[in-house]
Amino acid sequence: MRCAIVVCGRIGSGKSTAVNYVADRFGYRVVAFGRYIRAVADAKGIPTHRENLQDLGACLFRCRGASGFLHDALKHFGVNSGDSVVFDGVRHPEVLAQIRQSAGTTIAVYLDVDNDERSRRHRSREGFDVSPSDHLVADAHIVEAGICRLIDACDLVLDATRPLSEIQVMLCDMISRSPRV
Repeated sequence: MRCAIVVCGRIGSGKSTAVNYVADRFGYRVVAFGRYIRAVADAKGIPTHRENLQDLGACLFRCRGASGFLHDALKHFGVNSGDSVVFDGVRHPEVLAQIRQSAGTTIAVYLDVDNDERSRRHRSREGFDVSPSDHLVADAHIVEAGICRLIDACDLVLDATRPLSEIQVMLCDMISRSPRV
């Protein structure tokens, strides 16, 4: 990879919105770990509700290690060595470290949102009927609970309760200022 932008955060923090904006604005390829895990689940005939996907993702990470897990996701999305990539859904500091080793330039951003706002966003997503208790269960999964460890490994922490336009400007500024992007 030539350049990697990594967007981290908990459920409902706005990762996918930020990733899609960066991909559209800069022409980067998207590697969404959640979509990769969903494709593996579909291929194995595993029902794709959140807990199954979380468990499968944890299993793939454990079985393949950070390097293998990253390699498999990159292969799934057809990423080539010269591509610039924006990553959605990094859940492990070890995967972030592998991305940093693999890319010429890496910028990692953590979207920080308080629990009440994340729960509201999670529940309001189109096509989801998520109760507050369902959100708490999903949020308590071992993979989700460990995401907070990523905050210290990221280059920038953004208050993602700010207006979307402000977040987009901050992301563009950071990416544009990077010497090798």
